[in-house]
Amino acid sequence: MLIFLFFFFIFLFTSPVDATDWVLIFSKVSFQNPYETFGFVNPIFAVPPLTLINWLPLNISLAFNLSLTASLTIFLSRKYGASPLNIILVLLSPPFLSSLANGTLEWIPLLGFLLPAQYGLAFILAKPQSGGLIVLSWLRRNLYLSYTFAGIFLWTLLVWPRWMREMQDGIINLGANAMFTGDLSPFPFLIPIGIILFVLAYKSPHNDEILMTFATYCFVPYFLLHSTLILLIISNRHKPLFYSFWILSWIILIIN
Repeated sequence: MLIFLFFFFIFLFTSPVDATDWVLIFSKVSFQNPYETFGFVNPIFAVPPLTLINWLPLNISLAFNLSLTASLTIFLSRKYGASPLNIILVLLSPPFLSSLANGTLEWIPLLGFLLPAQYGLAFILAKPQSGGLIVLSWLRRNLYLSYTFAGIFLWTLLVWPRWMREMQDGIINLGANAMFTGDLSPFPFLIPIGIILFVLAYKSPHNDEILMTFATYCFVPYFLLHSTLILLIISNRHKPLFYSFWILSWIILIIN
């Protein structure tokens, strides 16, 4: 809580970023008709946590959004064994800084990774390009989670019967308006590597989380640099991988 409050007052009184995604998109999403907001194309699972804070005045809701991303980044880094130095490196990494600069919803999947699986599953699927395949690792360990997800999914259909169609239409509209900029996805060229990682994950239960997370980026057709924040964080369990990815993220930022 103290970490959250520390960041909250910094972001509330200094406004160090433009956070265009939050200002132009996420702050305007409504619970009743979320896909009426141009640019909102997340699965419907993002709407309940998002609308818990976006009704607040813009400067306060933005501070909440950024503070959640920053504090949950630290908490998840600690969960995955990051040293104090590595936590600082995460906070100085392009994925983290990009998430703050754009005011993204990265805190929602971060929270999903921190919560028990039965609660975190929907939070991760709210932004599936941020390591969403890890859900399959959880289902492998506890098949009963599929019933939990089925219940959540049916609830979303009762509240928003047409949400999948509306999300699809929103994605098409974004593409038609050339809004998909900064895409890092090599799709479909890395699908074979993704399949290999998928198989290795099932043969290596101790490393399945990192392998499934890596595999996610081989299958999704679109992701931005900030979507790799979770990948950077959980790679702390494999220090050479963490440092390699940290350096690579800076190279990608400089090149782009």
